[in-house]
Amino acid sequence: MDFDRLLNIVGQAAIVASLAFVGFQMQQDQDISESEILAFEAGLELSFSELVSQYPLAWMKGLAGDDLTDAEYVQFDAMAYTLFRIHANRGRRGLVFSGRTVGSNGNNLDVENFVYFIHENKGYKAWYEKMLRGRVERDVAYGRSGELCCYPAELKEYLELLERRYPDLDQKAERRLQTY
Repeated sequence: MDFDRLLNIVGQAAIVASLAFVGFQMQQDQDISESEILAFEAGLELSFSELVSQYPLAWMKGLAGDDLTDAEYVQFDAMAYTLFRIHANRGRRGLVFSGRTVGSNGNNLDVENFVYFIHENKGYKAWYEKMLRGRVERDVAYGRSGELCCYPAELKEYLELLERRYPDLDQKAERRLQTY
């Protein structure tokens, strides 16, 4: 009987040890995933910086909403989309790794700063709205609802709030740029 009891205790200890090991492995996998995402984000940020340094005129003209040549539009489009992906990935990372809902606490500074940037730069805002229209049109074409979700939906809510509260904010930014 004592031998059976000893085997039972050893079996239970083995189960507890294996559960602890599985928990450790899951934490390690999550750490690896987060590191990979952070490395990807760093690569995006580096790409964005390189694009802006290579094509500063296209970036400035695009932000201001000035007319762009075809080549400048391609350059601006690449920079604008890369910037959008950087911020969207930060929002997604926040959802995945911290378990929070983006913006739910009212203090999501990255989202608020990015929305302010969009609202303040009429050329980027026009690009962003065109990009969203394209997404909605594709969704509808494939039989989906066309309703924005996740990060673009949150940005749209913040933009609408800014436009209601500060409708002339982009004009103030333009006047500020003209003083430089």
